[in-house]
Amino acid sequence: MLNILYNKSHDLRAKEFNKLIETNFPHFLTQSKPDIILVAGGDGALHHATKHNKNFNGIYFGKALGNLNFLMNSFANDIEILKGIENGSIIVEIIETSTIDVYINDAYLTNSANDVVLGDSINSYLSFNITSEDNRYNNFDFRGTGLCISTPLGSTAFNLNNNGNVLDLDSRGLSITGVVTNKEIKDVVKNQKLIIKSQSHLFIDGVLMYKLKEQDELVLLPGKNIKLGFLDKKEFLNKRFMLSHRKGNY
Repeated sequence: MLNILYNKSHDLRAKEFNKLIETNFPHFLTQSKPDIILVAGGDGALHHATKHNKNFNGIYFGKALGNLNFLMNSFANDIEILKGIENGSIIVEIIETSTIDVYINDAYLTNSANDVVLGDSINSYLSFNITSEDNRYNNFDFRGTGLCISTPLGSTAFNLNNNGNVLDLDSRGLSITGVVTNKEIKDVVKNQKLIIKSQSHLFIDGVLMYKLKEQDELVLLPGKNIKLGFLDKKEFLNKRFMLSHRKGNY
């Protein structure tokens, strides 16, 4: 038997699913030692769960109720599927991928499973300075609209639209791209310590998290791997392939 914890959703689209869990699986709401954290909603709900369960080493499994549902599982027979996962008759396939830990000065802020983006408005022309642990960037100054540092999972999101490189999910790399910059920035580096200075807004996985000030130092460090669960891993990988080649409706 697998222990499942349900992160009750506040999304109105999950109202009926919440009731289903409360009625049929009330023990999912109080599980203290979960093997799986169940999330309902869109991809943002899953990213939210990874941020609020930083020390969790099990599997994140998403029930698709959002718009894109790239990381979520679409299924209609909820009770049958959830019972099967719990008793082990349905195998959850796993994809493990790396993340980024985000610090402002010496204080931990959050983690990122997708991307760290710095910027402001589309017409902004900001100053940036970046230093990497491997000295590929050494007090490197540039100006532009923004900067994107992407994980392998996030490399098919904003990074791809910014003409960045798509990374293998099991790599320990980062894709770094500049947004309308005065120097060309389109690199793949190992996941490592990065120090960035810029008076710009900080977005983590698409959510505005902080406004960097002149004295602030943004520090990115390799985060722990996370495990994403799928009923059909091949379907997810095919969607990712089609997306990375600009095909299909994803």
